[in-house]
Order: sequence, then structure tokens, then C-alpha cells
Amino acid sequence: AASSCCENRNTYDDDVDMLWGDAQCLCDFYTHISTFLQVGDESLNGNCATAAGHRVKSRAWERPSLQKLYMQTGGENWRIKTGWLDERVSHCQWHGVTCNAQNIVTGINLRNNNLVGGPPSAVDSFPALIVLDLAGNKLTGSLNGTEFYKLRSLTHVDISMNMFTGHADMQFSSAIIYANYSYNRFSSAGFKRFNPAYEAMWSVDLRHNELDMEAEDFFRNVPLDVTELVLSKNALRGTFPDPFPSLGKLTRFAFDDNDMEGSIPLDFANFMDLAVLNLAGNHFSGSIPAGIGNLEKLVVLNVTSNRLGWSIPASLGKLEGVMEVLDLSNNMLEGRIPAEIGNLQETIVLLGANLLTPPAPIRVCKITTVKDDEELCPPEIKILEAFYLSFNGPEWVDNSLWLNDSVTYCSWFGVTCDEYDRSTVKLELGNNGLTGKLGTRVIDILSQLYKLDTLDLKNNDITGSIPTDIATLSKLSKLDLSRQKQGLVGGIPEEIADLGLSFLNLAHNRLEQTIPSVFGTLDEIKVLDLSSNEFSQSIPSELGRLKDTLLSLNLSSNKLEGWIPSELGNFEDIVLGMGGNDALFEPAPLSICLMPETDLMNDTRLCPPERNALRDIYISAKGGEWTKSSLWLDEYANHCLWFGVKCDEKDEFVVKLKLNSNGLSGTLSPNISSLSFLEHVDLSDNDIKGTIPTEIGRLSNLNFLRLCYNRFVGNKTNFGHDLKNLELLHLHSNLLSGSIASIGWPHKDRSSSYISDCGNPTEFEKSLGCDECTMCCNAQGDCYPDEDTSIQSLGWRNYVDFTWTVFASFFGTACFIAMISLGVDKYRNRNQNFLVAQHVKHGTADNDAKYALTMIGDDSVYQFFLGKSWVGWIICLATILAQFWILLLFVEAAEIDLSNDNTDLVYTWKCPRDQDECRDTAGLGWEGWLAFSILMVAHLLKDVINGTKMVILSGEERHAYRPRIRFFAGGTLLGAVSLFTFYVSVIYNEAIATSNTEVIVNSVVILFVCDIDELLCDILVSVNSDWVDSMCYQVHEESVAPVSEKNKNSDDDSILEEQNAKGNRDVEGLWHVVQILDKEVQTLRQNMDMLVEENTKLRRLSTPRGRGSQGGNTANKGSSETRSTATRTIGTQRKVAGALSVGPQGKAPPRQHSGTGLPPPKKERKTIPNSFSSKSYEVPTHRKGRRRLSDSSSSESSDSSSSGSSDSSSQSH
Repeated sequence: AASSCCENRNTYDDDVDMLWGDAQCLCDFYTHISTFLQVGDESLNGNCATAAGHRVKSRAWERPSLQKLYMQTGGENWRIKTGWLDERVSHCQWHGVTCNAQNIVTGINLRNNNLVGGPPSAVDSFPALIVLDLAGNKLTGSLNGTEFYKLRSLTHVDISMNMFTGHADMQFSSAIIYANYSYNRFSSAGFKRFNPAYEAMWSVDLRHNELDMEAEDFFRNVPLDVTELVLSKNALRGTFPDPFPSLGKLTRFAFDDNDMEGSIPLDFANFMDLAVLNLAGNHFSGSIPAGIGNLEKLVVLNVTSNRLGWSIPASLGKLEGVMEVLDLSNNMLEGRIPAEIGNLQETIVLLGANLLTPPAPIRVCKITTVKDDEELCPPEIKILEAFYLSFNGPEWVDNSLWLNDSVTYCSWFGVTCDEYDRSTVKLELGNNGLTGKLGTRVIDILSQLYKLDTLDLKNNDITGSIPTDIATLSKLSKLDLSRQKQGLVGGIPEEIADLGLSFLNLAHNRLEQTIPSVFGTLDEIKVLDLSSNEFSQSIPSELGRLKDTLLSLNLSSNKLEGWIPSELGNFEDIVLGMGGNDALFEPAPLSICLMPETDLMNDTRLCPPERNALRDIYISAKGGEWTKSSLWLDEYANHCLWFGVKCDEKDEFVVKLKLNSNGLSGTLSPNISSLSFLEHVDLSDNDIKGTIPTEIGRLSNLNFLRLCYNRFVGNKTNFGHDLKNLELLHLHSNLLSGSIASIGWPHKDRSSSYISDCGNPTEFEKSLGCDECTMCCNAQGDCYPDEDTSIQSLGWRNYVDFTWTVFASFFGTACFIAMISLGVDKYRNRNQNFLVAQHVKHGTADNDAKYALTMIGDDSVYQFFLGKSWVGWIICLATILAQFWILLLFVEAAEIDLSNDNTDLVYTWKCPRDQDECRDTAGLGWEGWLAFSILMVAHLLKDVINGTKMVILSGEERHAYRPRIRFFAGGTLLGAVSLFTFYVSVIYNEAIATSNTEVIVNSVVILFVCDIDELLCDILVSVNSDWVDSMCYQVHEESVAPVSEKNKNSDDDSILEEQNAKGNRDVEGLWHVVQILDKEVQTLRQNMDMLVEENTKLRRLSTPRGRGSQGGNTANKGSSETRSTATRTIGTQRKVAGALSVGPQGKAPPRQHSGTGLPPPKKERKTIPNSFSSKSYEVPTHRKGRRRLSDSSSSESSDSSSSGSSDSSSQSH
């Protein structure tokens, strides 16, 4: 560190053989660090001893050194060189040399003496030298710091106005306190903190050099006790160090004309002794520190030509009587000049070339250097003062700050200046007690305020009339002279129209005559208030030209008369006052009455309120496109004469609005609720869109509302609960969704009273919910009444629920019939002999079983009910369940649930566009139902009767329990299927049948379900006929009820004799029948022989030549078929004979059907010969009245099997 700080300090001289400069510098350095760091004792002692020895020795060299100085600086060319080099004269008497009493040189002053050359090294030989002044010469070169380092007593150095260059060491002497290096060419300068002069130096002057360095580097080691620091006109750059050195004794700081930037350090406010602060000619920005105003000794503040902004600190006004120069010009200061600056009346204040907001406060404008600045001090103050005196300003209610020198006139009460606070733009002195006359003089004064925009003098006591020269206020846009105590009089001069007024209020005066028609030329007017005057005659229609600008027009409370011009109706969003003019004709133009903010809205004479509501309906529904709209929106026509509108007898209130099929579109205005007496509304068959206004619910008198056949939308339609009188509501054929809220509909008895689109299919995911609707329509425009079915009226929820009741009734009825049959049987056989009864049972039980088989049908799987096979029973039950399940599908499809899209319900009603009532378009009449009944009776009655008979058989005691159960199950299910088919056909046709033929078609489809049992039987027979036979009924002893031992052992002779007598009579009758059958058997044998012979002939005819083999086969086949037929016939005879071969006397009793006394039913057989093959076709009469064709081979095969089985059974029996 020592080497770096003291390098280049040694001076080589032929006469001096030591490096004194180095030793002295090192001595100072080590002394400094020893004091502050407590190091370097040995180096300190050695260097300081060397420096001290040389200091003593050098005192003997003063005269030679002066001679050397003379020679080094071109002494022969000095301007003054008196005594120099004169051997006779003591060197203390040489020009510019000063010595003390001991003849030791203490001062050298060669100022302005034409010294030349480089830095004179000879001056280092004067250890007692105090003052060295070489200013104003032509010395050049650089100072390396050792030239004057031996001068330990030197305090003042002035080498200014030379041409020195390089680095300027400001402390080349340890005692220096004043150093003037100004007006040279130094490029850098600095201080050494270890130099003893650091703490003593108080003045540094480096102005007018070429210092080109960072300011922070210069101020790094600046002496803290310096009082004068002058660095003007250099090239110092950068910013001041932060924090700035604490130069507490600084009195003068000149840093002007450098290249500094950044902000002015706030630390300057702490230099309380500062008298001169010159920072001009730099690039400082930011604000002037407000604390500078607290420097009580500050005489000069010069910050001109910077970039300082913000406002002027008001604290500068505190320097009154101290500050002599305040130069803030040529910056970017803005805002208003603080009034406190007006305190500096004796100061040279320069404020020009800034961005300050004029005007300046009055006291500032009195400063000599400011008052002539028209930019800051405009002449309007005198104008306002004249106005103040014209209207007795001292007596105003509020005249605060007027003519107050401490503030700008822009701060006076009621005065508003422009954005620059220079020109008066507003005078707002309403309600302020101004008195005086409005005349030409006042207008002349105000006309000098060339930027006056607003003149508000309302509610004062100004008299007179409006002068014609008011037009000289060329910039005036707002004029308010309303509510003068005594009132302005006369008329309104037409010249006022020459002003570009946007606001004119002359209300509440005594102005009269007519309203100038030239007001129609006020193209910028927004507010025009002429109310409460005495204007007469008609309203000028020219005011209608102001439609694009006028926002408020008040002509109320005058004496206007005639028609209100319809041109005024062209205004939009205007506040219009017309009331209080009783002479105006009625009605007012419709367009005016429709204005939302007009006082005529409450004037029922000029503006009937219902007309406004009708107009809103017209606009919302695009009335310009209506088919008929005669007189609608006519400005002066009575609204009761408009097309489709009907009023009451007094033509006061609208009671009917009928605009159906009239091309309405757009939307329906909610203002329809304003027609509070409306009773009838028909807007159907149009194209109105949007939602249905809920405000309709306020029409409590409404009894008829048709909004159908439009395009209304919405998912929460709500009319409230105030429509108590409504009797008809049609909302169908729209696009409503969601639900319709309840309105408490009382007219459920009328199917066409409340209609909506609550049916299916719908255009939405879910149909419209309407719990109170009496008719529901679907997306196709078809409708259906939403009323309870006959089933629902009895308490059932739907047909499916009722079906279970039907099933229960079927079963209950069957049980009831069976019990009645049981009771009748018991009663009939109450006196019968037991043995006879048992004998009869053995003969009739099997016949009853066969009869049951005939009733249930041998071509149906129902016959399995009579068998004992569980498989057969399962097949029967599965078939029954399948039939019931299929029929249940029809039941579900027949449900009349208008909200369910899964039913087959056919919407047969139509609600025409032009009619109030809906009608049923279905063509189903009594003829169709009659045909339906015939079809049902023909197909189902027989099964019902047969099923009933089987249930009756199940109640007779001659059968065992198991057969009785089979009879009951088969009969019940047979009748249930038939009755349920009838029930399903009825409800399904009620739901979907629309014509007489369609009811028949639907019934046939449903009846086909009844054939499932027969079709399934045919399938099973085709698969395995033997298996089917095994599941069918077989004659078995279980057909006879078992006899108990007690009954067998009974021996009641009287009963037996009686029963035998009765039995003999029965046997005789049966034998008669056997004889008849025997004759029939003989006839059958003859027929058989004929058939065999005919068959032989056919075989011969059908055998071709050369193919005898094939013919033989055919003949054999025919013969086999013939024999099979004969065999079946004989077998039948044997079965009959065997069945009747009973009786105690050996006679064959005639056969009777149990319980009926009739022979069993027979099958009709027709035999049709064929020339190619012998086949017979059986056309049986089936239980359902239908005829089926089946191949005779299958029938014969079945007959053969049955015959064989019967023969076997008969022989076994």
C-alpha cells in the first residue's frame, strides 16, 4: 500500500544525493496507518528519520534554489525580475520573495510574471515556505507530487491560469489549506487521506480544467472540513456519491457546467453554512430537495439548465431577506408556483422556460423579475376585479379570496381557470347575493375573458333584460340566468342563437313574447329550460331540428297554446317538460307521450297511458310488418280507433285486443300489463318470439287469452295467481319448454279451456309440464284431452294397476261359480242312494273328463291342464303367462299418459287456428264398436262359456279332487284369457283407434294372441306327437271319487230299491240309443265297402303303362288308407258300445252328457275325392269360431292313434 501511494515521488538531482520525497511520503503514510491501525512502527521510524535529516540539510540551499528557479522558468524573460541574481542584494529582497526575521524564505509570489517551462523543482528547497503563488504564467507539464513535498510549512498554493496537465495532487504539502488549481488543463485530481493536510484543507478551486473522471472517484477522499469546493466548467460525470460526504463546514459549492446526472443529494440540506450552491448546466433530474429552504445562510441557489421536475418547494419562501439569487429557469418544473415564493420580493427570481402552471399568485407577479412574464401573470386579474365591483362584490354571500394577493385568481370563489391556470373559463356565482343590472357594460367586461365558457349567475338579484351584444361572448357554451329575484324582463334576443350554447337556462323569470324559432339552429344545445315564464303563442316546430343534440327541453308553466308539434316526438332519450300549459290541444303526439321522461306521462288528458302501452306492443311486435295496422301510431288519433283495439263504452279503457292472424312477429311487450282493464286478448296465429311476459299475470280482469300458434319460448312460464277471471288460456303450438307454473285453474270441466304443448312427441327432451292443462298438444299439432280416464275416476292410478284388479276379479268369480256349483250338486244329490251314486260316477266321470277335453280344445296346449304331466302343466302356465305378458304390453301402450312418449296413444283432437274450441277428429262411431262387439263375441264368448262350464264341473263331487283342480285351473285360465283379451281390446282401441275399420284391425291383432296355445300345440305335435299324447288326458280310475269302507258296508235296502228302479229306467233309455247307433254302424260298413271298391278303381286308373311297380305302391297306399279309415270307424262304434254297455239288465243305456242330458258335440267331416290320391280334409268347428285347414294325413294319423288308444282303454275297462 505504501509503495502504491508513494510511487513516482522520488526526484533525482545532481546536487541532492537522497530520495527525500520518498522518505517523507512514506513517513506520512506510516504515521497515518500507525495512528489508525497500530502497525508499521519500524518503517515509520526509519523513513521519518531520513526525511528529518534531509529537511535540516536543505535549509542551506535557499539562494541557490532561487537562482535555479530563475533559470528553470526563463527568468531573463520575466516581466519583473528586480534583484534577481544580483550578488549585492540579499535574496530576501528579490522580487516576489518574502523572508522572515531569520532571512528564511516564507513566500514566493511570481503571479503574472511570464514564467515558462515545466514545474519548477527548485522550490522544494524552502522548508519554511508558506505561500506559493505562480498564477497567471505559462508553466506547463504535469506535477508528480514531489516538487513541493519538502515544503512542510506551505499553506497557500495558487498555480491557477497556467497550462499544467495530468493529475493534480491537491495535497503536495502536509500543511496546505488553500489550493487554487483553476484554469489549467488537469485531467484528474485527488486527495490522500494519510496526508496531514487532509484535516486542515478548507479551500479547493479546480474550475476551468479538463477533469474527466467519475464524480464518485473525486469525492472519495475529499477533505471533510473543506469550506469552498469549486469544480465549475469541467467534464466530471456520473452521479454524486450516495451518501454524499459529510461536508459540514461547506459554504460554497460550485459544480456548474459539468456532465453530471441523477438527483441532487438530499444531504445538501444538512450543510447549514452553505451560502452558494451552483449546480447549473448539468443534467440533474428529480426534484429540488425541499430541505434546501431550511439553509438560512443560502444567498445563491442556481440550478438553471438542468432537467429538474416536479414542483417548486414552498420552503424556498423562507429565505426572505437572505437569498439574493434564485435561478430555477430552464428546467422541467411543473405545477403551480407556491404562494410562498411571493415572499422573495427583493430576490432575483428567474422562473422562465419551465412547465409551470400559470397564473402565478398575485404576490409572485409583483416580483420585479416575474411581473412582466405574461405567461405566468396574465392580465385577467384586472378584468375580474372590474366584474367584482360591478355586482357589489364586497356584499356577496361568499367572496372568499377575491382580490387576495396571496393566491392566484384561479383560487377565487366561483372562478375556474383552464388546465394551465391562466385563463378564466367558468364564472359560477349562483346563489351568491349578486346585485346589479345586466347591461352592455357588464357584457363588455365579460367579453374580455376570451376563454369564458360558463356563466352561471342563477338565483341572484340581477335585473334588466338580456342585451343583444351577449353574442360577443363568443366562447360561451353554458348560460344560466334563471331564478332572478325580481326576474329578467323582455324577450329573448335572437342574437343569442349566434352563440354555440350547449346549456341555456332562463327559467323562473318574467320573459315574454314568443320562443324564438331560431333556437332550432342551436346545433350544440343539450339543455334548454324556458319554464315558468310568460311565453305565449305556439311552440315553434323548428325545435324538432335539435333531435340529435337536445337532452332536456322544459317549456312547462307558460302560456303556450295550439298543437304540440309532432316534430318534438323525434327526440330520443330526452327529458321533456310540457305541463302547465292549459291551452295546448289534446291529445299530445303519441311519440311525445311515449318518451320515458316527460311530465305529460301523468297527464291523462294529453297522454292517455294505455296508448303508450299499445305503442310498445306495436314496436315490440314489429308493427310495420303487420297485415293490418290502420291508425296504429297515428300521432293524434284516439287509440280506441286503432285496428284490433276495442275500448269500453266511454272510450276510456281498452278491454279487447284482437290481433290474431295479423303477421305479428318480434316479441310481446311486458307493457301489456298497463292495459289493466283488458278482458280479451287474442294474438294467436302469428310469429311472436321470445318469452311470454310474466306481467300478463297482473291483468286481473282478463278472461280470454289466446297466444297459440306463435313461437314463444321459455322454460319457466309463470302467470302468477291473480288471473282469477280467466276462462280460456291457449298456449299450444309454441316452443315452450320446462314447465308452466300453477295458476289455480278452476275450469277443469272444459277440455278446450287450457291448452299447451304438454303432449308427445315433443321437440324437446322432455315434454312441457302443465299440471292444470285440460288439453295437451304435441309437436305434430295433434291434441288430446288431459282428463282422468274412467278407471282413474274410480281411484285407480292407471290401466296397469287396474289390471291386477281384473285378474283378482277373474279368480274370485271363478271361485264363486265353483262354490255355487258345489252347492247345487250337493243339493241335487242330497237323497241319492250311495251305491247308485257310486255306480253312476263310474260311468259318467270319464265322460265328463272327455267333455272337458272337448271344451278346452284338443288342439290347444290347454288340454295339458287335464293331464297329470307336470311338464304339460308348465307348458300351459308358460303359454298363459306369455299371453298375459303380451296383452300387458298392449295395456301399457294404451295408457293415457300425455307426458309419456312410450304409449301408442293417438292424439285425435284438433285445435284450429281460427276457433276457440277443439274438436275430436276420430271417425270411430257406434258402428265400429258394434262391429268390435260382434267380433269379440264371435271369437271369445265360446271360450268364456266353456271355461265357465269347466269351473262348474270342478264343483261337482262325483270327481276326485285332482280332476276337479284341473277342471278349475283350465276353466279359470281359459275364461280369464278370453275376458282379459276383451278388456285389453277395449282399452287399446279407446287409446289408438281413430276409425271404424281401425278398431277391427286392432282387435284382430290382439285376438291373434289367443291362438298362441293352438299354434304352440301344432308345433309340439310336429316335433313329437307321442310326447304330446303322453301329456294329454288319459282315462283312469282317478276320475271316480274313492269310496270309503264305511260307505261300502252300508246296507240301506230302501235306498237301493229306489235307486235300482230309477237306474232301470235310465238303462232302457240308453238301450234305445244303442239300437240307433247300431243302425249307423251298418251304414258305415256299407260306406266302407263302397270306399274300398272306389279305391280299387282309382288305383287302376292311376297306374301308367310301364310303371306298374309305382302304381302298385300307390294302390297299396290307397288301400291302406281305406282300411285305416274303416278301422277308425269300427273302433268308434266299439267305444260307443263299450261306453254304454252298463246296466243291471244287460241293456246298453243311451249315452248322455253329464249334467246336460245332451249328446256330446260332434265334428263334421267332409271327404273330397281326388283323382290322383285319396285324401280327406277335416273342417272342424273350433272353439273360437275360426276354421283351420290341416292335412288329412295328420288328422287320420291322430284319429288312428286316438282310436287305438280308445279301443285299448275300452277293452281294459
